[in-house]
Amino acid sequence: MRTSIFVLTAVLLFLSLLLPSIASAQRTPDLSGIWSVGGLRTLSNETPPMTPAGQKKFSSNKPSYGPRAIPPALGNDPAGKCDPLGLVRLIFFPRPMEIIQVQGRVLQFFEWNHMWRTIWTDGRPLPKAPDPRFLGYSVGRWDGDTFVVESNGFDERTWLSENYQGRMYGFPHSDELRTVEHYKRVDHNTLDVSLTITDPKIFTTPWVTTGKFLTDRQKIATPRPALPDAVADVVKQLTTSFSWSGPTGITFPGVVTDGVTRTAANLDPAWIGLDAAALFGTATGNPVRVLNDADAAGVAEMRFGAGVDQKGTVLMLTFGTGIGSALFTGGLLVPNTEFGHIEIRGHDAETRASERAKELHDLSWGKWAGRVDEYLQHIEALLSPHLIIVGGGISKQSEKWVPRLTGIRARIVPAVLLNDAGIVGAAVLAAEQHGGQKH
Repeated sequence: MRTSIFVLTAVLLFLSLLLPSIASAQRTPDLSGIWSVGGLRTLSNETPPMTPAGQKKFSSNKPSYGPRAIPPALGNDPAGKCDPLGLVRLIFFPRPMEIIQVQGRVLQFFEWNHMWRTIWTDGRPLPKAPDPRFLGYSVGRWDGDTFVVESNGFDERTWLSENYQGRMYGFPHSDELRTVEHYKRVDHNTLDVSLTITDPKIFTTPWVTTGKFLTDRQKIATPRPALPDAVADVVKQLTTSFSWSGPTGITFPGVVTDGVTRTAANLDPAWIGLDAAALFGTATGNPVRVLNDADAAGVAEMRFGAGVDQKGTVLMLTFGTGIGSALFTGGLLVPNTEFGHIEIRGHDAETRASERAKELHDLSWGKWAGRVDEYLQHIEALLSPHLIIVGGGISKQSEKWVPRLTGIRARIVPAVLLNDAGIVGAAVLAAEQHGGQKH
């Protein structure tokens, strides 16, 4: 009897200690998931004034992107040397990030450079003088349903992100940099995020930015055969999965005029002459804009990426199944150029120099870059561009082939938005065409 009472007492004591922690864990909001950068692509709001020391450091930085850009080999941009970007810039970089919550810590895994960050949530204080790290030292706590993260101990060799409104690149920081982040999950697909930067050596006042992280993009395999009705059904599935009701941008790998698809080099002939805007509008129940895929990517890069403030002739090329092209002169798009189909050695250029051609013929980086270089020489003879932006999935590995393009006079840079450029451009243009209305 005594043993039974002792066991029962021990069980009740154990439960009395355990249940409060279980209840606390149940009350902790769940931030876990894979997130892509939404409205927080770069530091926003007005740039705070810089101190004399900050201005001197900013002037000495030579970025690889933006109006002050120079070739990476001649600059000191950490991104151009494949060095760690640092926490602030990494948060804004247009690649997915995963959040994992475990006992005593929250982990962030960044796809870019496969870097990870620990945010301690076990109650420890922020150290006063930690050893400098590229991602700093971070502690977090819950304030209601908002996760608050404080960080210090940053390695000052990294840079801050670019300023969206000022279009400037290369903002520095010092060893006195402190950051405070706020994360709040407002629905299943959205995190509201704010970031406050304080660095008295560089800026005279704090720098505050706000935005959103969105759930990572979804992929559904292209139906085979890729007939219009089957593709429209996939588009409907995608918009439904995001519970989206509003302007919808859709890109197409061919010539598109007023929503009608005019060519279909790599698709079924049933697409030629089809009113694709009407087809997709009916399928989704949303106002739709359909445009050439490379044109969409080019618009995004000109507004938010490597083409910002470039007023000369700019050519965007996307390397994938084929080669897409978007041409800009004085900042204005010349649509539907389709320069991937110019003839080289008796064949469409894209059959020799696309990413698919590299994979199909098992080409080394050097041999494939030689084909791309030959293609670009033909393009340069036709257009004499000031800047060539290379995008598509293979732009993620630009360091393996862009430096090998030595026969071109124009400056060549990878797309800042990488393979997300087409998504961003289509969304922006759809919102502009349809007034940004939701219904």
